[in-house]
Amino acid sequence: MAVFMAVAPLSAQEHKQVEVTKNYTHEVSSAKKLTAPTEISDAPVIEPEIIYNVNPETLQVALEDHNFKPAKAGYADDFFRPQNFFARIAAGYPLGSDAAVRYTAHNKHLGYFGVGVDHEANFAKRTNGYGEELSIADSYSMSNVINVGGGLVLKRQMLEASINYGNDIVNRYAMMNPDRVCFHDGNISVRYGDDFVDLSRLNFGVEVGGGRWSQRLLIEEEYPCIAEHNANIAANVARDFKGNIVGVKAGFGIWKDNGYAQYRDMAVNVGASYARSFGIINLKAEVGYMYDKVSGREKASHFFLPAARLDFDFGMVEVQPYIEFETNIKHNGIEALYDQNKYIAFEPMTDEFNKMASTRSYDLHFGVAGSDKRSKVAYRVYLGASFIRDQMFWYVNEVGTFGFAQGDNTRLFAGAEVEYHPVGGLRLAASARAHLDNTSSIYAVSDPKIVANILAEYRLKRWKFGISGDFVGRREWSGSDFVDGKSVVAFESDAIFDLHADVAFKVKNGVELFVSGYNLLNQDIFDYAYYHRNGIGFMLGAKIDF
Repeated sequence: MAVFMAVAPLSAQEHKQVEVTKNYTHEVSSAKKLTAPTEISDAPVIEPEIIYNVNPETLQVALEDHNFKPAKAGYADDFFRPQNFFARIAAGYPLGSDAAVRYTAHNKHLGYFGVGVDHEANFAKRTNGYGEELSIADSYSMSNVINVGGGLVLKRQMLEASINYGNDIVNRYAMMNPDRVCFHDGNISVRYGDDFVDLSRLNFGVEVGGGRWSQRLLIEEEYPCIAEHNANIAANVARDFKGNIVGVKAGFGIWKDNGYAQYRDMAVNVGASYARSFGIINLKAEVGYMYDKVSGREKASHFFLPAARLDFDFGMVEVQPYIEFETNIKHNGIEALYDQNKYIAFEPMTDEFNKMASTRSYDLHFGVAGSDKRSKVAYRVYLGASFIRDQMFWYVNEVGTFGFAQGDNTRLFAGAEVEYHPVGGLRLAASARAHLDNTSSIYAVSDPKIVANILAEYRLKRWKFGISGDFVGRREWSGSDFVDGKSVVAFESDAIFDLHADVAFKVKNGVELFVSGYNLLNQDIFDYAYYHRNGIGFMLGAKIDF
């Protein structure tokens, strides 16, 4: 877990439309991620509304160096929902389960309270990297999360607290002799301050937090528990001075393991932001500085963190151009690396954990977004470049486990998105993104050069129908062998098209039944080298709003 105070982060993109501008939400940063002073996604995705496609496995295709979500003004955003009591439960073939329960109570004069529980499990039989079929016990995966949060209104401010705990069980089934890893992750955060909505007066926020993450091999009793502890504090202030929105932030975070890797990281950051509208031009500008000292590195890192965005409004909703530059920072501690890849072999990489620098991404891109006057069509096209320093590169340490290294990368990218509502009840959407890499690393970039998706959704009275597809280009993973100074490709996966279909029926108010089919073309889909998805499968379930 990490913290870095974002300098005036921007609001999240709304569903069901292409976002053209982003307004400031001067809030305290999340205590979960080490982020740079801004969040401007270079490739927002038009997301489908149908949520019944329950698939415990998620294809890891996005570069983790950017696209961080902005911090929220308060935890209340997670709990203030139309439903006070919500439940979803589903099961399917191959054997899997999915469940979620949410309960919230809120009063605008007093505050709020919320609790949520999530569960996902996959009990499908797998084959290891040598083609041998395994038992369910050697191949299943499970994830359970509980979140509790509440807030108390104190005049103009709110006192908020959040506690969460997660438990993941992962079988490294691709190995010759599979092993089972259990992950624990608990965090607590307390915040006091304003909501940064009415900036005609000075708004402030202070947040403190901490947590503990650990992992252990369950099949080896003598295997040590590897743990990482963290603590953080952050504060920010902001005010609108006659149209000039000014914000100042600062934060401190520390991460330390329990002695096995001798890992320790300390980060201090400060920043300031400015926003103003100049007629047809809306300006957002940010600047920050971060000091970052990792125990295994001789010198501390000093990061200058600029960001700016210009939105042009010529009075035409059809064409609204923008230019933006952003800086993103990704903390690469023990927990952060395992969050990216749960199949890391710890012992061969012990000395490497305490040397990992934070990944920096400097992103410049240009885009045009817009919609027709009747809001039937929305679109966005963009192109740009990312200059990535100390990017993480994964390689196959042995079949079923991974090692990691760092290198620089220059990435050129382009993409487009469109959403179309031709008639009432029908929604069509599509997006695509492509990139080219030029790296300094001896290892291959394992994410695909092309990704795309399509969606069709139709609503008719009590029925909802949806079909979607994800195209993922060819991928390759390096091995630990070398020829002429370059790593040899150890594993390749072909381009795939993952087809999904969903049908839902509202039995009565608040109760829906749904069936979801995934990987309907029975593609060989790999999340990591040797780790594959289920084949064709189905989930049946119910969603209830009490």
